[in-house]
Amino acid sequence: MRVALVVLAAVAIAPFGARTPAELLAATLINAVVIVALALFVRFFLRDNPLAWVWSCWFASGLAGALALAGMSAPLFRNSGYIALAFVLAPGLVLIVDAVAGAGRSWSASASPGGPPAPTP
Repeated sequence: MRVALVVLAAVAIAPFGARTPAELLAATLINAVVIVALALFVRFFLRDNPLAWVWSCWFASGLAGALALAGMSAPLFRNSGYIALAFVLAPGLVLIVDAVAGAGRSWSASASPGGPPAPTP
């Protein structure tokens, strides 16, 4: 049932220009990869971090705007796109460093002898 729902969701969000079965299959595969990547992103990165949830919304809209600016031919707009891209990606790097540091703390705490680690406040 879950597989059928994923396939239905992938076909439902296929682009309107996809008309032939090959185009629908390609769109379905691309959408399925995006859905799986999103599920993995939520499972392993956004678990207990509300700031990461807010940043992921910022990332989606900010990345689209920054790439649109970076793709323009005028140097002022293109450079503004690169600056916006840096502002969008910087909080993500901070969150990744924090996640890696938190994972390192939990791994070292679970490997310590003498029982379970003390609860954190």
